[in-house]
Amino acid sequence: MMKYIHLLFYLLLCSVSFSQNRVTDTLSAEEVNKLVLSYSKEIQELKSTIRNLDSNAYAYEKIAFCAALNDSASTSIELPWDYYDIKVLSCLGNRDEQSVTLTLIFTQSEVNQKIYIDKFGLQAIDQTGNAHGSTEIQMGVAKSHVGNIYTDVPIKVKFKFESVMPGTELFNLIAFNMSSLPLSSRQTLKKEVVEIRNVLIAW
Repeated sequence: MMKYIHLLFYLLLCSVSFSQNRVTDTLSAEEVNKLVLSYSKEIQELKSTIRNLDSNAYAYEKIAFCAALNDSASTSIELPWDYYDIKVLSCLGNRDEQSVTLTLIFTQSEVNQKIYIDKFGLQAIDQTGNAHGSTEIQMGVAKSHVGNIYTDVPIKVKFKFESVMPGTELFNLIAFNMSSLPLSSRQTLKKEVVEIRNVLIAW
């Protein structure tokens, strides 16, 4: 829908330029100004429509967030550490990109930790058995598979999965290998498996 609006916007701008070039030989300057003003009003209406679409997208994201909370009872998360807590914030599908972005909230109650997520082992399996790899991991504001998580301070983590067909209802399993060590530790990293099951996708 946004691509369609942008295309209309571009064509409208082109038509203004074309109209000015052709009508200056037959119309007075005042008539040309009126014509330009008319197009300007249409452009403003298009801008307003685009802003409304952006607002609707924001509202849709909030609705999806509430849906994720309502469905959290059917979602299970298996963690290898008892001091970690992971919650599903949202799981949003993008029909144009055929992708799904899973947003999680990580919290831990021990000393400040550095976490590593194995980006190559991260995968989601849908209800038809298709496996989807992740092309992007984001921790906080950084697009990275490594980050710091401080004591009792939540951090937002996002996984983006590609080649997910619109209409896919849920991920039966999202699994990844993760390591967590105190910031001051020099121990060898040990990978542990995290499993998240039955996550509904909001398109």
